[in-house]
Amino acid sequence: MDATRKMQLAEAVEAANVESLLGLMDADLRDTLGVTVRRFGDGLAVRMTAEPDFPYLNRVFALGSREAFSFEALDEALEFLRREGSTFRLLQLPPGLEDDSVLQGLAERGFRRGGSWTKFLRRTDVPPSFPTDLEVVEVDASLADEAAAVQAEKIGRAHV
Repeated sequence: MDATRKMQLAEAVEAANVESLLGLMDADLRDTLGVTVRRFGDGLAVRMTAEPDFPYLNRVFALGSREAFSFEALDEALEFLRREGSTFRLLQLPPGLEDDSVLQGLAERGFRRGGSWTKFLRRTDVPPSFPTDLEVVEVDASLADEAAAVQAEKIGRAHV
């Protein structure tokens, strides 16, 4: 299997992971956050009304990861997000799908390239050594609030 196909399947795994993770929310939390998740073809659309500008939970992704890319499925996903009140649109394409016809169709729908969302794959054997001054420490429950504050700051969110 070539590297592009592996990355496409990694998108499918990510979609299954996000779908199952959000499916574990109890109804009260899901309703409080306004989380909705729907499948369109092999892709997944995720919406969270409590944080409408948070990309991880307001996006369409994995479309074309296991099946042929479909503008019909994309249009249905975008309509779903529009009905949910979303004005924020993030489309995460699996690697290898950016041919001229796909890019033209996306441009016709108002999409433009921006930002990046990177995935890395490596073998599971011993990783290479990379000397660094970075100190990595285990965070236990006594440091949870401080760790959460750092993470919130780094992704541009308020720490609550």
